[in-house]
Amino acid sequence: MTAASLSDLLDATFQMIGRTWKTALILGGVLFAPAAWMTGLSYSRLFHSYLRLLSSAGRASSDMMQVLLSLAGTYAWLIAGSSLIGLVTLFVRACLILHTWHAVNGRSPRLGEIVLTVLRTRILRLIAQRLLVLAIIAAVWFPVVVLAGAAAGIAAAVGSIAAAVIVASMLTAGACAVSVWLAVRFSVAREAMVVDARGIDDSLEESTRVVSHSWWRVFGLLLLIMLIVSFAASLVSAPIVLFSLLPAYVRLYQALLSGTLRSSAWLATLFQAFAGMGWKLGLGTYLSCLLSAFVLPGFMTLLFLDLKARASRSAGTELPALSDTPTDVPQGPDSSGGTT
Repeated sequence: MTAASLSDLLDATFQMIGRTWKTALILGGVLFAPAAWMTGLSYSRLFHSYLRLLSSAGRASSDMMQVLLSLAGTYAWLIAGSSLIGLVTLFVRACLILHTWHAVNGRSPRLGEIVLTVLRTRILRLIAQRLLVLAIIAAVWFPVVVLAGAAAGIAAAVGSIAAAVIVASMLTAGACAVSVWLAVRFSVAREAMVVDARGIDDSLEESTRVVSHSWWRVFGLLLLIMLIVSFAASLVSAPIVLFSLLPAYVRLYQALLSGTLRSSAWLATLFQAFAGMGWKLGLGTYLSCLLSAFVLPGFMTLLFLDLKARASRSAGTELPALSDTPTDVPQGPDSSGGTT
């Protein structure tokens, strides 16, 4: 694959959707459903817990402790739901990355072959890779939290809160900048592992190598595609949220006009509205994840191949022919159609 312009990359991405949409629809349509349902249920439980916490204010400490324990259990559900949808997203994207790479090479493997390849040789390494990236970014934030806490303690001792705010703001801004820099450097590590069958360290190194030549370009492209996908997802999810919260907003507006609005009342109204949106939040999550599955894997795979071409051209070396397939990748029947 030769180096592509921005318009070529976007055009190829939307053309690739026509080659991989069946895989995205089958895998994403089936696997995102239970994960999104669990996420929606978790958020519904969370706002129910907030309602109980709000209503138990001023009660006995034993009642408050029960509410806090219930809230802790709800957060455990929320973490489990987020982890499940993250795992499903990782698996679906890996399958679509592999399918996209086959489509670039003019092949059309069977869906079962793609799934088995990802399950046997990719998914565990992908999970370990994602955890390692999160650990690296967390390591950036840990000293920031420690130093900000120390600055707050010193400022409280000397009576200078403004200095603590300034120090904490500068540390946070620095940590955000480093986190974004690392996220962009490792942005195609997933594609390097799936396409080139690399290990954890090798995939991170390959991502760093190809991105280092075009960091600002990759940053801009990632920002652009995220805005496109987020805007498209908002067109789907925003009406669901808007019409679900409309009655609550009407009640709050009426209370405001009548002068009977209290802080606890409007909080309770909003919490009650969100608590009844479990399946609607799940539906919005499901549609957003499915929409992302149609666009992001193809775009990121093509971007990775484009970055490899640019890096090889900068180094004055030739890329291997795209038909040179790693030995653990199934060779599907040559055709230009979709998944059979």
